[in-house]
Amino acid sequence: MNKRIFVEKRPQFDVASQKLLSELNEITPLTYFKQYIIYDVFGLKDTEWNTALLAITDQVSDLVLDENPSSADLSFFAMEYLPGQYDQRADSAEQAIQLVTGHRPAIRTGKLFAFDKLSVNEVLKIKNYLINSVDSQEKNLAVLEEPNIPKPTEVPTINGF
Repeated sequence: MNKRIFVEKRPQFDVASQKLLSELNEITPLTYFKQYIIYDVFGLKDTEWNTALLAITDQVSDLVLDENPSSADLSFFAMEYLPGQYDQRADSAEQAIQLVTGHRPAIRTGKLFAFDKLSVNEVLKIKNYLINSVDSQEKNLAVLEEPNIPKPTEVPTINGF
């Protein structure tokens, strides 16, 4: 089973969104900003989903959503790590699920940012601020597939050097 969920912090625990809102207000005036964590889970059995969900979310501070929580009256975009880039959140989630289910699914994580409706230029400024192009890229939310990461080639050995 392949599944995508969006995890939102309850308002009293959402420190990250409030911090980013204050930072982004230096770029463009915003009244609303919300950050969601995206989990793309691949290779998990339907019967193990509820157990896995308990392993990767906090029942007290998190709200789990099955669909993109953004609406037409908001601007939004998502980002993810580049394929092959180490994703600590995904690795931790894989390990936690492996502990409770006995096998390790593949997981990709990302972040969804939703904020006041803005012009294309203003959204581009926010994207440039939040997405580090060295290790991250914009995520296509219309696609739910495990990325194909090529195997590294053998490193040549130079003898007599």
